[in-house]
Amino acid sequence: MHALRSGMDVKAYAESVGRARTSVSNEVLAARVADVVTNVGHDLTGMFVQLRKIHAAPRWLWPALVERLVTEGLTVEATRKLVADLKDVVAPPSWAGADALPRS
Repeated sequence: MHALRSGMDVKAYAESVGRARTSVSNEVLAARVADVVTNVGHDLTGMFVQLRKIHAAPRWLWPALVERLVTEGLTVEATRKLVADLKDVVAPPSWAGADALPRS
């Protein structure tokens, strides 16, 4: 979370803390998802890899995917497959009640 809110780009942040850029980049992806789903009310710290995988899904699906991650205790592989199955899903039109869906 600190890297996400530091105001620095990933490369500069990684250099400033002496860590690999790819590690920091992955942490930022996971933090972006965690930052959006504040309504989950669950400690997500042990779900870093799954959150990083969820980042690849359409953003409007993040809350539902994290909810499923938490309630079902999805493994990394199950999360990866779920995201792969949903990555091209288009958001429903507003007339279908899409405005009621959680958004970031």
